Amino acid sequence: MKDPNLAKQFSQTDIELFKLGKKPKSVTWHHHQETGKMQLVNYYEHQVAGHTGGRDDGRTGKLKKIILEMIK
Repeated sequence: MKDPNLAKQFSQTDIELFKLGKKPKSVTWHHHQETGKMQLVNYYEHQVAGHTGGRDDGRTGKLKKIILEMIK
């Protein structure tokens, strides 16, 4: 990962999953209230937080590509 502070939050196995275009089970995608913005957040915290859901407007693939570029 390019960002050492971000890398510290994940194990080497997690980072390898990201490089393969996958995500660790400890995180999930969260639809931000800003249209088209998604965040990778802690799975367990996301499950217990109030959540109204979101929608897939087709831009999540672009975001995934950007994230993959950031961690290479």
